[in-house]
Amino acid sequence: MSLQQHLDLSHLDTVAADEIAPVVERVAAEADADNLARLTDLLLDRALRLLREGSREEILDEALAISGGVSGETGRVLRERSPETFGAWAALDDLLAEAARRSDRAAVPSLLRSIEGHGLKVLELLAEKGQAVPRAEIRERLNLAEAHLSHLLRDLEEADLIVRYRVQGKREVLVELGRVGREEVERAVLPAWLERLASALTEIAAGSPVDFETLAQELRRAGAPSELAAVKLAEALARIPSTVTKSSDYPASANLLQFVQKTANLREDGTFRFQEMLDLQDGRSPRALFHTEDEPAIKASA
Repeated sequence: MSLQQHLDLSHLDTVAADEIAPVVERVAAEADADNLARLTDLLLDRALRLLREGSREEILDEALAISGGVSGETGRVLRERSPETFGAWAALDDLLAEAARRSDRAAVPSLLRSIEGHGLKVLELLAEKGQAVPRAEIRERLNLAEAHLSHLLRDLEEADLIVRYRVQGKREVLVELGRVGREEVERAVLPAWLERLASALTEIAAGSPVDFETLAQELRRAGAPSELAAVKLAEALARIPSTVTKSSDYPASANLLQFVQKTANLREDGTFRFQEMLDLQDGRSPRALFHTEDEPAIKASA
């Protein structure tokens, strides 16, 4: 069927980029107005889907497929016969290429582990401060050589994990969380459910009782990994006696933090290992998790 006739594009909605590429080049070379318009609509729909769901590789392949219609002799013909279509396809090509470069979520974990895990340490530092941090402070806290720090911050910025900028009139470079960085902090570094868990531990240490059903609901609403996760955590905390006596020889805040850190570290590869949390008790009562070998255990009032 000649491309000057009505072109059936219905089967191309979700095909791989290597199948759409020859169609793009043929339609561009023919430059039939009707087919160009319908293919443009299809490419836009495909791009929106890929930006929502696609991997970096799929997005990059789509960009290369569209590039075949706006480069070389084919691109020259399309520019002459339909400059509007050429402009739209070129802009879509640039958008997808940029998205592929900046939005590789699969690469984020490996990037954060790079240079001995210093990528994650940068996010933790920024999350702890809650505001922009001078570049010099990051270098001092991480004890990194200048070349390593420059390389690390560049990679983090390209992934939109951080943003670097200078305040007008000052030479100091400031670093703060980027869009992806904020999402990563909320997802894994300091999720809302973990903050609620920490506050519940503080309430217990202060002698306030915990209703596990209410706490389970609050943990779930705060984004706990699953409903079962929320229930198991709430039940474990509810078993800790609320009649805790305050004592100057018991560093409660330090041990509460230790317990929260132990709990947080149970997350691995997107799962949550509750049995391992219970194993930490080693046959002791749940409150035993609140002290270390070098610190006295929690004392319950009579």
